[in-house]
Parts: sequence; structure tokens; C-alpha cells
Amino acid sequence: MPGFKINGTGGEADSKVESNRKHRWRFTSISGALDKESVYLSSAQRPHVIVDEAIMHHDQEQVYFAGKHHWEPITLVFYDVYTGGANTSSKIWEWFNKAVKVPSASADVPSAYKKDSTLEMTKADGSVQETWKIYNSWAIDVNYNDLDYGNSEIATIDVSMKYDRAVRS
Repeated sequence: MPGFKINGTGGEADSKVESNRKHRWRFTSISGALDKESVYLSSAQRPHVIVDEAIMHHDQEQVYFAGKHHWEPITLVFYDVYTGGANTSSKIWEWFNKAVKVPSASADVPSAYKKDSTLEMTKADGSVQETWKIYNSWAIDVNYNDLDYGNSEIATIDVSMKYDRAVRS
């Protein structure tokens, strides 16, 4: 594999090493909120964790320690398609509307809208290389994006998904 070995000991990089590929992945579930027949993902992000720093002040210096950590939202980009009676736009609206009941200007209890999800990276043969279990996920931002008569691209819907934690296995 081209590139540099970090902390390696001499020699050339191995050209037979297989790397993860951005196009080999699958996102499953949201516990049935989005079914396979009506949604098609174009892209997704892997979980992103940030450790906040705790600062201790002493005389003229500051010392830093690991503080709480938090997870950044994941962006999912869906193709806006329809298959028979179902379509992506309505399914995403139903998913978002589980947390925020827009017509009645109310909200539901977290157990009704926080659902577990799974993101898997796969090898060339389709077997799983990396799994992220994403706990208590829900849609916090839905962007139906712009429309343009001069553009023939497939319409997409961007969704930011918040979650409580993610575990890699």
C-alpha cells in the first residue's frame, strides 16, 4: 500500500494490503423507521467523537485533563426516490415527525423516537470489516434541498442524525 509506515521499521510498504473503501458500507435500521423498499442512501458519515478538555489552573499555568465526551451528529444523504406507493420524502418526514409532532406543535417521549442503528463497513467480498452500533439515534435536521429546472441530477434529502453514543466492534 503506498504511503508511509508510522513507527515502522524500514522496508517498503506492502502493495498487497487491502484498505477500507468509502463505497463499501451499509446502514441498517433505525429500528424499522426507514424500510429498505423506500430509502436509498447516497452517503453517510461514521461516528465522530470529541473529548472535551477539563482545565486546572495553577499559578501561571494551565493543565489539561480528559473531560466529558460528546458525539457529533452524523449526516445521511438519501436519494429522493419513489417505489410504487412509498417514497423517500414521506418516509423521512414520518421519521422526523416521530420526535417533533409538527402538525400539533408537540413532542413525543424519547422511547418513541430514539432508536438504535448500525453502520457497517464491508470488505470486497461483502463480509463485515467494521461495525458501529449507534445507540438512541433520531433525526434532528432534515433538509429537502433545492430544486432546479436546469439540473438533471437526482434530488437528495440530507438528514443530520443525533445519537447518545456509538460503539465500534
